[in-house]
Amino acid sequence: MEAAARKVGMARETAYRLRRRPGAGSFAAAWDAIVGKRSDAKRKVTVDERVQRAFQGLLEVRMYGGRHVATEHKADNRALLAQLAHVRRSARGRGGGGQS
Repeated sequence: MEAAARKVGMARETAYRLRRRPGAGSFAAAWDAIVGKRSDAKRKVTVDERVQRAFQGLLEVRMYGGRHVATEHKADNRALLAQLAHVRRSARGRGGGGQS
């Protein structure tokens, strides 16, 4: 992992820190795919992370020729829809009733 981080101009520790950042799920998935971890295994997303993803999106790393060229925010519509469903369920549980 150290050689890969060096190749894109960052320290190994920086890469691990980026991987752990909230909203870096796409970076972690790309990392797992490269090192051969199963990406089809479901990773539990906490409510806090889902809220952050819904409103801030995900970080998407862009590589070209083996070099990091950009990091962009990408909308996470799945997280937004999941959060809306959670809010609706919570409202019904508090007697919010209403129509669906």
